Order: sequence, then structure tokens, then C-alpha cells
Amino acid sequence: MAAARVGQVKTKYDYRLLEVGSGSGQHISHFAKEYPHAVFQPIENNMPLFSSIEAYTIESNEQFDQTLRDRNAA
Repeated sequence: MAAARVGQVKTKYDYRLLEVGSGSGQHISHFAKEYPHAVFQPIENNMPLFSSIEAYTIESNEQFDQTLRDRNAA
């Protein structure tokens, strides 16, 4: 019988990091290069900044959760 506890399953990424108030996305993009074994989740409440975040994170696209979160979204 194969069983694994939560946290024991190895994935490509060792860490998942949440950035609240991502702004333009330049900081999260910088940290993604410094921490290649982490996946990042940007959160921003200013929808016009979403395109900037996407532009900054395009290089390391697989390192980012693909869902930008609007804190006011239902």
C-alpha cells in the first residue's frame, strides 16, 4: 500500500511563497531568480497592475501561480 502524508510528497518546488501587495511585480520577479526552488503567488488589489506583474514574471513563468488574486474578488 502506497501512502504519503501531507508534506512528504516531493515536488519540483520546495516552497510556496505568497506576496501580498505585489505592486508592479518587480520584487517578486527578483526573488524568483534568487530562489529557484520556490513557487510564488502574487496578490494585488489594484487591477491595472496585473499586466505589469505578468510582464515581470514572464521569464520565470512556471515559477508563478498562474492565478493573480484580486483581494476584492468574490
